[in-house]
Amino acid sequence: MASKTFTVAWSRWCPYLSIGTKTLLAFSLIITVLAGGFYYYIDTTFSSHARNKAEAELATKVRGAAAIYSARMEQMKFGMLQAGSMESVQRAVLKRDSRFLTDTLRSFAAMRPYVDFWAVVDSEGTIIASRDGSTPSAEGYFNSETVFSGGTGALRVGVSDSLEINGIVERALGTSEVVLSTEVVPSGLFGSRQEAAFVGDSLAGTALSGLAERQTELLQVVITPVKTAQGVAGAFVTGILLDGYGWLTDSVEESFAVGSALFDFSDGPARLLASSEELRSLLSDPSGSLLPLEAELKSQYGFLGTASAAADLFVAVEPLLDSKERVVGGIAVAIPSREVFGSVADLKGNLTALVLFSVLFSMGLAWLTYRDTTRPIGALVSAMEATAEGETDVRVDIRTKDEFERIGVGFNTMVDSIEIRETKLNHFVEFVRILINNSEPAVLLKDSLEKIVEMTGSSAGVVYVKDARTGAMWPAESVGMAEGELETFICNESLADRNDESYNSAVYVNKVDETVLLQAGFTGCIPEGFEYFMMCNNGALSGVFMVGRGAGSYTEDELAHIDHLITQFAISLDNSYTHKEVERLSITDPLTGLFNRRHFYERFKLEFTSANRYNYNMAVLMIDIDDFKSINDTYGHQVGDKVLKRVSEVLQDRTRTTDTWARYGGEEFIGFVSHCNVDGTLVLAEKIRSGIEQCDFAELGDRKVTVSIGMGLYPCAMVQNHDEIVKAADEQLYRAKGSGKNRVSVSDEQIEAMKNLKTG
Repeated sequence: MASKTFTVAWSRWCPYLSIGTKTLLAFSLIITVLAGGFYYYIDTTFSSHARNKAEAELATKVRGAAAIYSARMEQMKFGMLQAGSMESVQRAVLKRDSRFLTDTLRSFAAMRPYVDFWAVVDSEGTIIASRDGSTPSAEGYFNSETVFSGGTGALRVGVSDSLEINGIVERALGTSEVVLSTEVVPSGLFGSRQEAAFVGDSLAGTALSGLAERQTELLQVVITPVKTAQGVAGAFVTGILLDGYGWLTDSVEESFAVGSALFDFSDGPARLLASSEELRSLLSDPSGSLLPLEAELKSQYGFLGTASAAADLFVAVEPLLDSKERVVGGIAVAIPSREVFGSVADLKGNLTALVLFSVLFSMGLAWLTYRDTTRPIGALVSAMEATAEGETDVRVDIRTKDEFERIGVGFNTMVDSIEIRETKLNHFVEFVRILINNSEPAVLLKDSLEKIVEMTGSSAGVVYVKDARTGAMWPAESVGMAEGELETFICNESLADRNDESYNSAVYVNKVDETVLLQAGFTGCIPEGFEYFMMCNNGALSGVFMVGRGAGSYTEDELAHIDHLITQFAISLDNSYTHKEVERLSITDPLTGLFNRRHFYERFKLEFTSANRYNYNMAVLMIDIDDFKSINDTYGHQVGDKVLKRVSEVLQDRTRTTDTWARYGGEEFIGFVSHCNVDGTLVLAEKIRSGIEQCDFAELGDRKVTVSIGMGLYPCAMVQNHDEIVKAADEQLYRAKGSGKNRVSVSDEQIEAMKNLKTG
């Protein structure tokens, strides 16, 4: 007798109902409950979700619109920074060469026709030149006696044609920093935009009434100082008028598929400057403002929500601030509410039709489910509930030789798939965390390889990275192999180099001979099978990722999963190398490979502070190549560059790894050595001088390259800070140059002072 009995029995007073009837009633009840629940869900939760989704999309798109709005200012900024860095432009500004500067402005204007205003001012803000070859007053941009103030900004032009736009020209010249801003200026002062999409179009009947009397307009302006060795010599002033600025709204619509508009809030109600065609007919309000009233009232702090105009809208407004953090305009994106909730209404109608159809279908299905339905359904329901609670080790065993048996098999397959996918998802999350948290290539290689080997149950793995100079594949990281088991292979010597660069998927090799495995680098552990993936960057082979399993083979699903992981790894590794290279380039001189002057001073100041605190020796060496101008003039700059490179190589080869060297400028070099006494420093300087003198240059024939070296020593009473030790070295350099060149010079007073001090 069974120890546990599961009884299914109706109470004695329950009327008799056939399985078909009960099934029909059950189906009808289930359908009714589900339909009601779905209807309620659609009417509340789904509608709320649609609203939240629409608002989230608008918030993203309005930020994107603001980014597009700023893009052209950035283009103007970098274009003018490029121009300002040119020596010819700097000389022209210093000499007030209007003709040269006018030609320069015209060349830039030809490349950026969307910029409406181009001018160059001197260090006092006086206009030197403009795009049309004259000062703006001569062009009719403004009268030199005009003084204007109004709205939220002011522009004044003095009798000397001094240009001032709400103080930003003066600020840029004073701080030598680029200023990007949106400013309120008098209407017509900087010309007009002829391609305005609408002028005088009221859109809502009264929205643009009084537009002719409006005295201000918005100008997107960039002030780019021209910096020389003497200081700020002047600045480029460029501007874009925003009235009728249709490019912005067209670009937003093209990029984000949403209607947009540009507004001016500076003087009275919101004024529409530009709008996409779709949005223009919707932006109206009985209050007379083009922007719906509830949106306009809150736009100065940013607005996101619904508003009523010619139609109910979802609106997002990003405020535009001038240089004084005042709201002068706004960028709006909007979509009609009917587009957001239209799918909800359609879904309700479809649900009603589905309910009616389901009731009719249930009547026909009831008699088909008459036999043997309760038990398999109960088993399936129980298994489903357990799965819904998070249990993934649940399975059903249904052997009814009908559709329920197939359902049971399908359910088991589904749970298997869920379990596999959950495992893969957890692996992927862990792997992505590694990719995000590690920017150092070595750490990224080690952690990523270890994680992939762990996740795939592999016994060994290796990542080969291709050397861009030699083409060789070198083992950057390995797991499961002893040190010395891997070699650097030249192309076509190893399995890692046998793939074709156009091949983009994994290659799985199983049961290969030992020779091939040895070529792959598995010299200490021979796996039963292994597979490798190419890592490509911009269509070019950048490396190979290989893993091997000691027993068993990889399934197709495992290969696809690993392929996905390694694709993400390859991108992150490339980004990591790129980041490291950019970091290196930012602190080194591109010609010599030595540190640049800025980074040298950062390290030098830290070292000097440490030497001062712990009282140990240090010295600064200033090095100048003798008669370098003669070499350039006689043999050409290419030979001069070779000389500079060779000198930098001598500095690195003949000195300690702890010594720091930099290119100071032109043919001058600077370096500092620490923890070295006076005699040792003199020996080091002489090694540098003689080493450079011994260098042979085929292009120079018998001519020798020599250097003069000046030294500054610390600690001594004559040096109190880092600037003074550099000054001392510089003075000794000039002394060496004046004493016949090709020599090392150091102050006797400093030597004597240091010998009298006790240092660490």
